[in-house]
Amino acid sequence: MVAAILVAIVLSPLAAASSGDLFEADFSSGIINRFDPSGVRKVFASGLQGPEGLAHDTDGNFYVSETGNGVINKFTPDGTRTTYASGLNGPASLAFDGDGNLFDADFFGNAIYKFAPDGTRTTFATGLNGPANLIFNSLGELFVADFQSGNVYKFTTDGTRTTFASGTGNPHGLAFDALGNLFVANFTGGTVLKFTPEGTRTTFASGLNGPHGIAFNATGDLFTADYNSGAIFRFTPAGARSTFATGLANPANLQFEPTRDLTTPNNLLNLSTRAFVGTDTGVLIGGFILQGSVSTTMVVRAIGPSLGAFGLSDALEDPLLEVYDSAETLLFSNDNWQGGPDAASIQAAGLAPDNPLEAAVRVTLPAGAYTAIVRGVGNTGVALVELFDLQLSENRAANISTRGNVLPGDNVMIAGCIIGGTDAKELVLRALGPSLQDRGVNDAVANPQLQLVNEDGIVLAANDDWEDGVDAEAIASSGLGPESPFEAAIRAILAPGNYTAIESPAPQDSGIGLVEVYDLTSFASTIE
Repeated sequence: MVAAILVAIVLSPLAAASSGDLFEADFSSGIINRFDPSGVRKVFASGLQGPEGLAHDTDGNFYVSETGNGVINKFTPDGTRTTYASGLNGPASLAFDGDGNLFDADFFGNAIYKFAPDGTRTTFATGLNGPANLIFNSLGELFVADFQSGNVYKFTTDGTRTTFASGTGNPHGLAFDALGNLFVANFTGGTVLKFTPEGTRTTFASGLNGPHGIAFNATGDLFTADYNSGAIFRFTPAGARSTFATGLANPANLQFEPTRDLTTPNNLLNLSTRAFVGTDTGVLIGGFILQGSVSTTMVVRAIGPSLGAFGLSDALEDPLLEVYDSAETLLFSNDNWQGGPDAASIQAAGLAPDNPLEAAVRVTLPAGAYTAIVRGVGNTGVALVELFDLQLSENRAANISTRGNVLPGDNVMIAGCIIGGTDAKELVLRALGPSLQDRGVNDAVANPQLQLVNEDGIVLAANDDWEDGVDAEAIASSGLGPESPFEAAIRAILAPGNYTAIESPAPQDSGIGLVEVYDLTSFASTIE
């Protein structure tokens, strides 16, 4: 029963979705058209005033700017429309950076605005002359097509501006190919220019009639919205041209819906632990390790009151969440998630807690070791600490080690994980107790026991004293052999799915324990 409760709680709400459909902003008709790869057209939205800017976030939400009324609209994956921002002056282009910030090229305002994930607006750049299009390169640098000046500017992440190209006529659409070459649509010149990363310029296509937005599909073909002719043309990498669509009313910007397959990476997509949260040393402490060369974005949650819906009568009424780095510096804290600065982005990711008293933070962290601590605000009870990898980069969460109370019955400590991808993954799970006494935990559990359970509640493996287990030699050779012979460990090779590790005390025993999940799969193999 306990295992079934945890699996129900930790299932990730992140859903896979893949399309590759082409979205077109039909400026004069006020329509957003959606084309499947074969060219079949459907109307996605209508009644807009000069739609132009298009952008998708990582959660599948679609943003459309209306140049005619200065509004940015947000469409959820189910098509629900809300106003994201207003009061702009010709929002002509939209683009997201790697941290989930939305950038707007305000054509008539001659500025670029930045919207944080919670919608807060700041000014990123001013003094431009008709900024018409935006795009980020793989390094996070922002490129801007400045229509009236004929320049393409490059902004570093700190806002430093340089001129990447000049004399491009009236530049509009921007697109990078897979090799990092920048393509620029010269609206009045009827050409598409190609710039190597070093800035060498050639003409890729000519004879067009107002090329506006451009975009590459997954196979490297370039699609060009020809504003004045009402057509969309398709160019192969070699430059061969064909007509993809006709009969449009001033096609403006184009964007292919990104492929969203958040469960494809063979990573631990969700790590969580449920245990009783007491006072002093009895708080719930979750340690996790991040691997990779760039930062990882995740949501960390502390769940309490909503556990009552799963039959837990002693759930923690009001959890408080804190996140620390390896130097014990407090990085983030939250009591009630709706009052935090990340509430909007957490909700957009589908990870909003069910109860307003529960805590959550959205964090972007470099590789390293971190600790999440769950305390009770004037109360004790069972709580769940969770880590959700939003898969915004190729990095990964490789380990969670959680310290908490190991008690009999439903108050055992439970670690859950979700394995993504299609390949099996090698894990080592450990339940520690006696060795904690050497680290100043006097009330550590004396003889922890460990079970590995799948999503159907079937016990796949169990261990009491790790040296007696069938995988003792392999565990020791991996460097993860527990210090005490009374501690437990299991090595398992598991297919993608949902699993739980249950640390329980021996009869007549209880105390502070540590339950751990280690990912032994080579990091390089998960990103090939």
